[in-house]
Amino acid sequence: MIIAGTDGLFDNLFELQILETTSKRIKQTLDAEEMAWEMAQLAYHTSRDKSAVTPFMKASKRVGRFRDGGKGDDITVIVSHILGA
Repeated sequence: MIIAGTDGLFDNLFELQILETTSKRIKQTLDAEEMAWEMAQLAYHTSRDKSAVTPFMKASKRVGRFRDGGKGDDITVIVSHILGA
């Protein structure tokens, strides 16, 4: 499984959240398109949540800028499921 995305994905979701979502959805046999859509929706809803703890919020605090919640941004997610021969 390969997951690629813009900063709108990675500024709003921690890698562990992405891995947990992926793992759960693999067990439910979601296809790659459905998985990408679900992650994009999760990132979008997090970006709108002013009380969410996000990678962007944590990075902002490390450099002395205090931004609460998610970061509104474009969100693109591509999920590829590589099958063995």
